[in-house]
Amino acid sequence: MKVEVGRFKDGKLMVNAVFEPDSNFRKETLSWVPTFEEIDRISKTLVSIDSVNMKDNKIQT
Repeated sequence: MKVEVGRFKDGKLMVNAVFEPDSNFRKETLSWVPTFEEIDRISKTLVSIDSVNMKDNKIQT
């Protein structure tokens, strides 16, 4: 699994989790058993991106 940063239509940053073929995501059942490292990576990325989005929102208003 890799974490990518993209943008919403309104320009805010978003976190996108991409499951690679060798990941622990199962297409057949649409299930995912995340590892601690994956949860940690997503959590830290989300907190960082949210901080940037909140900062950018304050600048615009």
